[in-house]
Amino acid sequence: MKELIETLTTGLNGKILLGVIVFILFVYLPYLLISLRRRKKKQVVFEQNNKDTIKVYLELDFIGTLTVYSINGKKPTPFYEPTRRGFFLFQGESTIGVKYHWARISPIRITGYKNFNIEPREITVHVEKGKTYSLGYNIDEDKYEFKEMNG
Repeated sequence: MKELIETLTTGLNGKILLGVIVFILFVYLPYLLISLRRRKKKQVVFEQNNKDTIKVYLELDFIGTLTVYSINGKKPTPFYEPTRRGFFLFQGESTIGVKYHWARISPIRITGYKNFNIEPREITVHVEKGKTYSLGYNIDEDKYEFKEMNG
């Protein structure tokens, strides 16, 4: 272990490691913090200007990735909270463009994973003011589930 640390911190390897650390500290972290601050500011401004919007949370999913790519033919307006994310809808009927992707470990494939992509679909939903909703995908039933959240 001592030899590994010495190899990583001396000579060319040490210079590369120092360069990576400097890049992360002085370029990437400030960029990340500024981006997160801008994203939060845009969300607050949108919520203040559109008080009649309804939040739709994406269900927590540890298997795959649910992507909302359009709402009524336009780019969705996302929101982010510390533990959840979702998008905004306006009261009434909306058409949501969604797609889903997941991967499973496959012992017979060279890559080790078998990818599954559900073709993009459009679902029509109706939302009411003062309520919150969730959107998820049920792999077993091959359908998107849009439901009202309690509380």
